[in-house]
Order: sequence, then structure tokens, then C-alpha cells
Amino acid sequence: MLEKRLDRNTNKNFSINRLQKLVLVKKAGYILKAAGSNTTEASLISRQIGELENFLGKVSLRKKKGKLTGLSPEGEKLANITENFLSNLQGFLDELDDIPPSIA
Repeated sequence: MLEKRLDRNTNKNFSINRLQKLVLVKKAGYILKAAGSNTTEASLISRQIGELENFLGKVSLRKKKGKLTGLSPEGEKLANITENFLSNLQGFLDELDDIPPSIA
């Protein structure tokens, strides 16, 4: 299913960078705070999360909290999954750093 979705969307809406922005919003609580109160950056983050929504289809990752926008329950869940993925990826990269270079 993921492979079909990636093919259908030609990867234009899916990237690790967009997922990292989602995690940043989760940690900050809402988009404007994740952007350091920079409204231009907040707009960019919101757009990137919107692109993830387009990739996923049928789901809203954002939720209004008064005048501020944070993550919906689905957004929180994806942010948690992403945090685990990024942690595992970092662990793998750390292991690679411990492997001595091979002599070809």
C-alpha cells in the first residue's frame, strides 16, 4: 500500500524533512511556537504538514486550538511513529560509524 501511495504521489509530498517538522510541532505544542514565533516559518511548516496530509489522504494532521494550530490525534500518532523511526535510524548510523573502513 505504501509503495502504491509513493508511486501515485511521485514522492512530492513525502519527505523526512516534512516528518521532522511534524515532530517539531509535537514537541513545541503548536506550529507558531515550533517556528520560533516567526510567522513566515510557521506558514512554511503548516504548508509542509498540509503536503503530508495530501500524501496520506483522508486525514487531518492539524487541529485548531483556539487561535493556534497544533496536531490532531492522528498528527500526534504520526509524530510518535516518526520519532521512533528517526531514533532507530540514528542508532543504525551510529553503528555504521563504529565499523572500520574496509580495504578494497
